[in-house]
Amino acid sequence: MKTKTKAALILVIITPFLTELLSSNMPPRVFFTTLPLLLLIFAYGLPVLLLRELAVRWRLGLLGILSLGMAYGILNEGIWAKTLLFVKDVPVNAFDNYGFFLGINFSWAAVMLIWHTFLSVLFPI
Repeated sequence: MKTKTKAALILVIITPFLTELLSSNMPPRVFFTTLPLLLLIFAYGLPVLLLRELAVRWRLGLLGILSLGMAYGILNEGIWAKTLLFVKDVPVNAFDNYGFFLGINFSWAAVMLIWHTFLSVLFPI
């Protein structure tokens, strides 16, 4: 296997590990089952590989990668999971009915976008 292929494979595998398992967001018994792991690779691993390739091709520095991480956080939490739109039943109960304005839970968005920027994009890259 070529070095570039190994590096890409490691990036795809390590991203869900850092994002869900090491952050204690998902227990190991759930993480290591086949279906959630495959879903996490598609939800975290492949997008971060694409973002890394875009950052290299466009010669983005740290600020550019952080911007891509914020965009990924909006995609993940706002479009796929839709948690940025929750008034209540937010994954962390402390954010229920707090900071909701114009249809967006800004308190939850601030935390999750920063979290995804660093744990899902910057740290793996």
